[in-house]
Amino acid sequence: MRSSIKKAASLLLAAALLLPGGWAPAKAQAAEDGTVVLKQDFEDGATGGWAKLSWGKAGDAVVTTEQASDGTHALKFTNRESSDSKPSLNLTNVLLSDHVYDISLKVRHGESTGTYHIASKIDSPALENKYPWIIGNKPVTADAWTTFEAKAYEMPSGTKEALIWVEAADGTTSSADLYIDEVLIVDVTPGSGGGQPGGGDQSGVAADFETGGLQGWGARNGTDPIEVSSADNHTAGGSKSLLTAASEQYQGPLLNVLGKMQKNSKYRLSTWAKMAPGQEATVIRISVQHGDNTFTNVSANTTVTDDAWVQLSGDFTLPNTPSVLNAYVEVANNYGGPRSFYIDDFKLEYLGAVEGPLPVQTDIPQLKTVYDDYFEIGAAVEPAQLEGSHEELLLRHYNSIVAENSMKPDSISKNSDSATWNFGTADNIANYARENNLTLRFHTLLWHSQGAEWMLKDAQGQYFEPNETNKATVLKRLSDYIDIVVPRYADVAKAYDVVNEVIDEGRPDGMRDSQWYRITGDDFIRTAFTRTRYVLDHLQTFKPDASAAAIANAESAKLYINDYSTHNPKKRDFLFDLVTRLKEDGVPIDGVGHQTHINITGPSIQQITDSIRKFGEAGFDNQITELDVSVYTNNTDAYTTVPDNLLNKQGYRYKELFDALRKLDNEGRTAQNPGGWISNVTIWGVADDHTWLTNRPITRQDAPFPFSTRLQAKPAYWGMVDPTKLPVVGKVGSVLQGTPAQGAADAAWQLVPALATEEVGTLSADVKLLWDNEKLYAKVAVKDTYIAADDAVELFLQNNGTQTVKIARGSQGATEGTGGYTAYAALPIPAGSAIGSQLVFDVRVSDSGVNDGSEQGRNGAIVSWSDPRSAQDTDAIGYGKLTLAAAPKVAESAFGTPQVDGVMDAAWNNAAELSTGIWVEGTSGATAKFRTMWDADNLYVYAVITDAKLSDASDNAYEEDSVELFVDQNNGKTESYEEDDGQYRINFNNVKSVGGHASQDNYVTATKTIEGGYIVETAIALDTITPANGTLVGFEFQVNNDEDGDGDRDSVANWADPSGSSYMNTSKLGVLRLAKAQTSTPGPSGGGGAAVPPSGTKIERKDGQIVVTPPVQTKDGRASAALSADSLNEALKQAAANSQGGKQIVIDLPAQSNANGYDVQLPASLLNSASNYVFVLRTAAGTVTLPSNMLAGTKAGSSELVTLRVGTGTVASGIAESEREQIGARPVISLELASGDKTLDWNNPAASVEVAVPYKPTSEELQHPERIVVWHINGEGQVEPVASGRYDTVSGTVQFRTTHFSNYAIAYSTKTFGDLQAAPWAKAAVEAMAARGIINGVTDEAFAPANAISRADFVALLVRALELKADAAPAAPFADVKPSDYYYEAVAAAQALGIASGTGQNRFRPEQAITRQDMMTLTALALKAAGKPLPAGASLESFADAGSVAGYAKESAAALVKAGIVKGSAGQLRPAAALTRAEAAVIVQAVWALR
Repeated sequence: MRSSIKKAASLLLAAALLLPGGWAPAKAQAAEDGTVVLKQDFEDGATGGWAKLSWGKAGDAVVTTEQASDGTHALKFTNRESSDSKPSLNLTNVLLSDHVYDISLKVRHGESTGTYHIASKIDSPALENKYPWIIGNKPVTADAWTTFEAKAYEMPSGTKEALIWVEAADGTTSSADLYIDEVLIVDVTPGSGGGQPGGGDQSGVAADFETGGLQGWGARNGTDPIEVSSADNHTAGGSKSLLTAASEQYQGPLLNVLGKMQKNSKYRLSTWAKMAPGQEATVIRISVQHGDNTFTNVSANTTVTDDAWVQLSGDFTLPNTPSVLNAYVEVANNYGGPRSFYIDDFKLEYLGAVEGPLPVQTDIPQLKTVYDDYFEIGAAVEPAQLEGSHEELLLRHYNSIVAENSMKPDSISKNSDSATWNFGTADNIANYARENNLTLRFHTLLWHSQGAEWMLKDAQGQYFEPNETNKATVLKRLSDYIDIVVPRYADVAKAYDVVNEVIDEGRPDGMRDSQWYRITGDDFIRTAFTRTRYVLDHLQTFKPDASAAAIANAESAKLYINDYSTHNPKKRDFLFDLVTRLKEDGVPIDGVGHQTHINITGPSIQQITDSIRKFGEAGFDNQITELDVSVYTNNTDAYTTVPDNLLNKQGYRYKELFDALRKLDNEGRTAQNPGGWISNVTIWGVADDHTWLTNRPITRQDAPFPFSTRLQAKPAYWGMVDPTKLPVVGKVGSVLQGTPAQGAADAAWQLVPALATEEVGTLSADVKLLWDNEKLYAKVAVKDTYIAADDAVELFLQNNGTQTVKIARGSQGATEGTGGYTAYAALPIPAGSAIGSQLVFDVRVSDSGVNDGSEQGRNGAIVSWSDPRSAQDTDAIGYGKLTLAAAPKVAESAFGTPQVDGVMDAAWNNAAELSTGIWVEGTSGATAKFRTMWDADNLYVYAVITDAKLSDASDNAYEEDSVELFVDQNNGKTESYEEDDGQYRINFNNVKSVGGHASQDNYVTATKTIEGGYIVETAIALDTITPANGTLVGFEFQVNNDEDGDGDRDSVANWADPSGSSYMNTSKLGVLRLAKAQTSTPGPSGGGGAAVPPSGTKIERKDGQIVVTPPVQTKDGRASAALSADSLNEALKQAAANSQGGKQIVIDLPAQSNANGYDVQLPASLLNSASNYVFVLRTAAGTVTLPSNMLAGTKAGSSELVTLRVGTGTVASGIAESEREQIGARPVISLELASGDKTLDWNNPAASVEVAVPYKPTSEELQHPERIVVWHINGEGQVEPVASGRYDTVSGTVQFRTTHFSNYAIAYSTKTFGDLQAAPWAKAAVEAMAARGIINGVTDEAFAPANAISRADFVALLVRALELKADAAPAAPFADVKPSDYYYEAVAAAQALGIASGTGQNRFRPEQAITRQDMMTLTALALKAAGKPLPAGASLESFADAGSVAGYAKESAAALVKAGIVKGSAGQLRPAAALTRAEAAVIVQAVWALR
């Protein structure tokens, strides 16, 4: 009832499974007479594990405000079936053997009176009666609370289970509601530890499942299948493990560990995990829930496969004493479906006590006071932060709070029944804000993750298909949710994150492809804002008892759209376009929430402030909503204790950020907007002891906040409050090797990144450095608009003392420019300096300012690169350290335009070969040799990657075998991405992923797998510059390698950048110089030498293939070539056979200018052979694959030589206008076979030719690629759909098979039917199959999707979709299928191929409606006949009606389910139901889509 995507399993189920329920162990403090181990007052809204006794009658445990002994809440046990309905609590992990306890609780009747006692089950070998009464009979009334109390109750030795329940005495027959409150258990055992760190249960937990029982484990959501399995095992000498079928992300097995972990104690949690057979690699982790909505990931995200056990492990310190405490193993990523996995040998081990919080410092400035003139300072909280020392710290420094999880939609509502919604923890946080006069930010009303999924699903739990009816339903549910939730907090919430994370800059339209967007477009955003504003402005309508103050607060509340990475220029601009468009349409958006999850180096402060300024200038308020500053800048470093040097760097990062935020807020102050551009800065936690960043993405401690795990001020705090108290920490940098022979004007400076000084007022500087064996060269570009005589740049270098060079403005070495000046100087460096040596160095820039009339006389400033005090002439403490690095990597990129098809065109011979050689991760692994070219539009890259084992097992794209290209088009060499900087990733399967400026539509790719690796070819749009000869482009080539295929990246090899930060920092990228002519000798094309027969034909091995390239002549617009039998036989001799014994020879006819057709002459004997090989003719007009038996049994087979002609075809004049429009300007390919001057009529049903035509779809077509079809144009100008025609996104070609030659046109078909709105889930399938002539409507306008389909019609669909043909007629045709029937040929072919065996007595019953189980049987047999067998070993256990499937259909049904062709409905297969026409279309499309 109160579970969310990130919540524990139902506590009700937990108790039923004998899991000790959630309860509040009373802050673990020492009581005067002992240790309080359980205290329940139900004020947090949690039932605390109370549930009906498993063997008792029915009843429900809920939290209510109807009665309360103390406070406002109590437990209510309602809907009692009889007096035998008993509320119970599992205390197995609370009441320890041989301990002594005081136990008390209060009980009250809902009406009338009765007599009750506290009964128990104590399972101990020391007891004969295992069901003793703990507390005897007492009268219970509806007028007052009755206290049940037991003193010094001793638990017997060896207790395995402890339950208590409230039980009616004999004679009490009432089934009235029971109320329970103030449950208290105190451990009064002498020497029990008094609640001090190190006390309590230290026995831990171990589970190996060898006893066969669940050992307390249950499914996290309470419903997923979970069982002890003998199918796999990790335990040495064991035979069992725990198998869970996790239905979705965040689900898995859960164990209640309340009582097994104590506050301020550290524990190690570990388990072994393995995927069930056939399951894909899955990212899994261990997590802990410590509170109703508080979660910590304990182990790192780990990829688990089905071929090996993997250990997950991590350490966890319990920071609070929660009411709910669960350990669980969860699926970390969203895979869109269930994942089954085993765990075994789970352990929870006590490691020891840790130091708790120190007293909160009261002698330091309060953050909220320091920033009172600027913006509120907030913190994210959950109940654990609202008590004890955390509460004291919170109230001292923060004046605003936000719920970290408890107000997210899925924390509040799991279904549409608002009576079951969980407001407990959200109410507590809101009440805390009310009681302490804190601003409350409401986070969030709508989110695609941790959202209220029920709003998006139908009655069967499936996501709605997008149509107007479903859209209206979803938006109505959203409005209803807002109507209930918003009024509840309208008196206290001053800011609402109405929608969260709707932008995805990697998509063409910039919108996240969530279910919300899929179903409603952007109307969910419009509705959420409009409805929230309406409710707030009409609060009294929704809350009649609202006070005047509440109404005023509601009307003044602000509405925000919240997102992360808003500093990213591309994402920022998509978000800006969205909010300005919505604002113009009247949508009431008040501001933008910038989450601001950053680290100690990136992104740049400039990017953050640019984004805020952009929205501020457009009239939007800005709030920093989730600030944290990680101490990590990569995914590999890990510390259990964060080093001081990182904390100091973090302090300066906080300083830079808050200096900029204050300045920006002041910049936005006007008479119309006196509050400035920023109204709130919320830090995503109170102190470092609770942060979502710990153990992400690997096991490590992070420390992102101003206060430490012991609640003490860190350097981050002083960076916000008083930077003079920060330790003086010199910066570090690197300097590249090079000699600027032309001084400040030398082109070498374009290859060098800049070091930036701080900025004070309008004064700042960029410092570029180079070095050689003798000197350090400095070029300092100063921004200082006012010229004064005392303006100067000073350079400081340690070299046998301090060398100082001063370049005064206007003197030699200084050059004036727009808005400032440039200073240039050189300093001798220590003798023997070499790559890797360090120089101690700093730069100081002084601005004497102007006389502004103040008592100071001048308003000058001083900035430095390293020393924050600018005290370089006093001491060298603040000097920075420069590491001498090698010269920048520079290469020339040749001019040319290759075809991006994964084939090395002749044009590539003019490009120099480069290679990776810098190991960023690992020391060996996959490497690449690559070339680059450019033209007026694109940068081209062709690469051959050596990689022995190809893997895409990881869910993280960067951990798959892939290449990443980083392009800095303006060669800005910045420490964070600018608008032109892009990250282009391509894995070996040609799957693209992007970052920065890169998008799915601004680069084209092709890949090929070859022996020992793969090939990548790409064209990247140079769309932010005008490329020209001499242009410099920042560039990096990176190879990612999963060496062992386990889903973890094992090595990274780069061309130029050793930092591993190319994905966010372009300062260390190499440089490509665009050149018209090549200046270096190209390397080898790779792999094998070339054999050149006397005829001039070249035979060579390329990319693992044998390629034959004959001489080509062009005449009258046609390029022609001839190949002899000797050349082709030599090529076949060199070719290796594949696993099926077949060979492939590529015949390459390079593109020829002015050629509109390509002809190749071949010996007919080699196309009339029983041998197993194919010839792949590759031309610019298209690629044609010819089987060795192409001419067998045809007249053409008698010819000596045949010529295959491939060219541009024409659309016949007689074609209908509507069809002509659907072809438009799309390619038409002509295929002919000739012998001499005679065209041969080739037609061979037994040997199909495969054709691939290059085609670039429009953006509209890419939205519906299934509508791209191939039409055969016959001699009369009539078109016939080609069933196999389809667009292949990987190769960028339209592909089809044919058994006869003619003209073939690519068309875009919009064929549809007017009644498909009745089956929107089948619409795309119906249209795709109808466009190919596989399926027809009942009329031209109607499809009748709900009608049953006959047996004959379904068989005909299978035959057409799979292009099945029989060599001969069936021996005994079905008696009820006549030659005159329109389906005769299809049914006869199916019978001859063994697909259709009839219903008995040689009958087929063709007109009878086909059942779903017969459909499954016929489909499986058809796929087998087509050479596409289905996977074996599948099961139907997940379907409730699996037992209803006929025996003859079970195997076929299971195989189709495993293949994903049959999915069932609402957990059922409905085997005996008639198959509808809509269902048939979906099944047939799935079959057709199999390659």
